[in-house]
Amino acid sequence: MNNGGENNKTNKKRTITGEFSTIDFNKRRRLEEIRVNEELEREKIKRALIEKRREERLRQKRLEVLKARAIALVVLLGVIAITVGVITAVVKSVSKKKNTEKMPDNAVPEAETKLVTDFSDFSGTLYLGGTAENAFADKVNRLVFEKTDAEKLTLPDKINEYGEFSDIISAYYGTEKYNEFRNLVKNAPIFSNGYVWTENANIRSSLTGGYMYDNNASYIIAVSNLCVNESDTSLLYETDEDTQPKLDKSMGKTVQEKLNLAVEHYFDSKVTEGGIKYDPISNLVYVLTAENNGTSSGYPSNKWYNFRFGYLDAYNNICFNKAMRALSRLYNLMGMPEQAQEYEDVANKNAEAFNSKFWDPAKQRYTGCFDINGNAYDYGFVFLNLEAIDAQVADDEKAKAIFEWIDGERIIESDTSTGEDIYHYVFAPRNTTVAAEDSWWDYLGGKLPLSTEGGYDKYFQNGGVSLYTEYYDIMARSASGNAKLADRISALSDFADNKYNGYVYDTATSDTDGALSALAFTSFNKTLFGIKTDGIRLYASPDRKLAGELVNEDKSEYDGILGVKNVPYAKNIYGFLFDKDKCVVTAEKRKAVRLALGGFEADTGYEIKTVSSGIETKFSDMLSDENGVLNISADFGDGSYLKIEKNNGK
Repeated sequence: MNNGGENNKTNKKRTITGEFSTIDFNKRRRLEEIRVNEELEREKIKRALIEKRREERLRQKRLEVLKARAIALVVLLGVIAITVGVITAVVKSVSKKKNTEKMPDNAVPEAETKLVTDFSDFSGTLYLGGTAENAFADKVNRLVFEKTDAEKLTLPDKINEYGEFSDIISAYYGTEKYNEFRNLVKNAPIFSNGYVWTENANIRSSLTGGYMYDNNASYIIAVSNLCVNESDTSLLYETDEDTQPKLDKSMGKTVQEKLNLAVEHYFDSKVTEGGIKYDPISNLVYVLTAENNGTSSGYPSNKWYNFRFGYLDAYNNICFNKAMRALSRLYNLMGMPEQAQEYEDVANKNAEAFNSKFWDPAKQRYTGCFDINGNAYDYGFVFLNLEAIDAQVADDEKAKAIFEWIDGERIIESDTSTGEDIYHYVFAPRNTTVAAEDSWWDYLGGKLPLSTEGGYDKYFQNGGVSLYTEYYDIMARSASGNAKLADRISALSDFADNKYNGYVYDTATSDTDGALSALAFTSFNKTLFGIKTDGIRLYASPDRKLAGELVNEDKSEYDGILGVKNVPYAKNIYGFLFDKDKCVVTAEKRKAVRLALGGFEADTGYEIKTVSSGIETKFSDMLSDENGVLNISADFGDGSYLKIEKNNGK
């Protein structure tokens, strides 16, 4: 069975393949394929040889072309070199006779480059007409410390001087002295109820032994000024790291937390005894500490420590008003307009109440204090009346009456000093015009008896004079448009020549070298150039009329170059050069800045350009507003400057 089956398979297979076996068929096909492949290979080799010979002929032709081109290029370069040499020689020859080289269309004139270079190299602050020979500018520059002279400034040890000192030190941003003061503010000691200490190391005054109540306002103003001038609120989040005696409760708190405590101290209605409080009914602030009751037995309550201000104290109300406006600026910088408006409203209500309570309609000036029994005290406080005008508390009518009294145009018969004698010391008015009485004068433990050292015209708080007060004299006149502003600025500038040396260093002017003395010299920039900031923009606007009164003999409007340097803002230092039709702005560091610049023609087109390496690049076109002000946002500095000029009369 098995054999038969196998034979059947074989027969079946052969039947399918026919007479040729599978093996024989494959051999013949393979031999034919080999023959064909050999013929193809010979043909392939033949074609390869032909292609190779063709490529060789092409390569030879390319080499010949390249050789020809190389020879031509060498000849051309030689011709060019000869031509360039000839042209260079001709240009040099012509240049020796006449410089006709054409500058790029966007290159600035050489005169402008020289002006900006001279301005940048100028070591002073006030730059008039491009020369340091101007007598007025020379005196101002000798009075105002250069940035490198920051170490000459005396840091305050009394916290009620922090607010005003922050205005002085802002021009010295980045210096060691600036950082030292910033740390003083950051680490200022504060009591648990929000009362800011009187001094860096004493909760009470080391002079009088009592509490002072202008400390909180001064601290609030200092924090606000530092943040606004830096255009940065990072200070608020820094932490007090200073170790003070046990009554200081501020260590570990942020500046923001301390600021809130200092503000809340005014508004804490739960506390009816002790401290200084804002009364929302009368809109005035009262000193409620029993020992500061404003009477002849009370302790002094503010930096004018020889007078027993207390209870309803006009000076502390002015300080409070300034602190509320400072808070408003700070909250605007923080992007919190509702809170800013709240504090502005408080300041406005306080100003209205202040005028109602403290204005003496008979003497046409402000009374200094009402004690707890309702008795009024008025020693002809010149400093207080001037600060009220500068703080926007006094209206124009009251400002006019005050200056008529101080300028000697209106005589108050009961005063000790009247008429021209009020400016006996020339560079500043007397601080008071009424001789102090024993009952309201603090002798400081017998050190200042009125019969000798503390007597009228013998001590700066009693008929004497302060550079500090002249700052408010100038700024109050500027704020109210007083006609004698130029006279006062000129008189202050004469201080540089020691013209009043007989007065400068005696006891009647004993605070002329104090921490706040330099405040007076900040008035030059603020009046001549309108320098100020709200933390959002830096404002600058030249007063050519005022400059003319100070510089020109005929008092005509000044039409030259007005320049100012060392203007602090947003952690940078700026300079401004104002010409009649254009303005140049320089900066120490390249940084974006928002500017509001005045002094231009109203409703006029201007081009804003940046200039670097003598080449100007157009930034934008702008139209000045109805007051001749341009609001600009630009990025420049560190080798480049901003240039604003008329847009061809468009």
